[in-house]
Amino acid sequence: FIATLLQLSRSTVPNVLSRSEFWLFFGIHVMTWGGYQSGWFRVENYIEPFISVDWVDLKMLTTVTSFFLAFYINQCYERYQRMYTLSRKMFGTVHDVAFQARLFMRTKEAPTTDRLISRWLSAVTVLCFVELKNYGGKGITEQQWAHLQKHGLLTSDELSKFKGLPPNQRLLAMLYMVGDLTKQGLAGQKDNALVVETTNRLLAFREYHQELCDALELSIPFQYHHLLTAVVAGNLLLLAYGMALTDSCLAPCMFIMMAILYMGMLDLSAQLWNPFGSDAVDFPVNKWVTDC
Repeated sequence: FIATLLQLSRSTVPNVLSRSEFWLFFGIHVMTWGGYQSGWFRVENYIEPFISVDWVDLKMLTTVTSFFLAFYINQCYERYQRMYTLSRKMFGTVHDVAFQARLFMRTKEAPTTDRLISRWLSAVTVLCFVELKNYGGKGITEQQWAHLQKHGLLTSDELSKFKGLPPNQRLLAMLYMVGDLTKQGLAGQKDNALVVETTNRLLAFREYHQELCDALELSIPFQYHHLLTAVVAGNLLLLAYGMALTDSCLAPCMFIMMAILYMGMLDLSAQLWNPFGSDAVDFPVNKWVTDC
């Protein structure tokens, strides 16, 4: 418990403390708290009613804010789990097809068919996840293309042919070539069930990739995000003021905990929404690609 608590570098705390909004709210709280301790807000040791905060209203607002944040982060985590499952299924499909190719498609007449299928399918998978990591950017960089050629996934001729194609056309073209190679490798098979099973796995790979792309293209509606941000900001502003009207010296500490909780949940939900970046909670895509 203590060891987990002290691992702040891997938590959302550094991100929250680096944001100017946190220090703005904390500055408002400290100035108000300092003014209250100096007697600016008191009339005969009582808080001036006109500038006081109704804690019943503040509790209701805090409850509503916590509910919205919990619901929002739960939706983000469900999306995160779904994208993880789809990603692992894509890699699992690659391994299954490669295993079937090794068992049934390596013959004396075509001793390298299984290796060619495995290489092409691995290249498709690597390209898919590189594009997912670069989603919204400039696409695959020259350095990433060079790495594909360096590791033997694409030859120079293949690189020149597919480099200029749009991502969807490139994926379809490469999958068609994998399908043609699979068809040739299974041409002598009498078991139609094997052909159907291999074809279904390739179609499932395409479906998993499309679902991942569709999920990434689904952005958060601005109205929803704006409403949630406004509620959190308003609640923190009222907490910064209301929690300062006390004689307790622990008020700043309590406010820091509340601010880290609310802003940390917003930051964590943003990281979970797109797990193909470089945050601590993002998928280890580089490790998956290396294993593939």
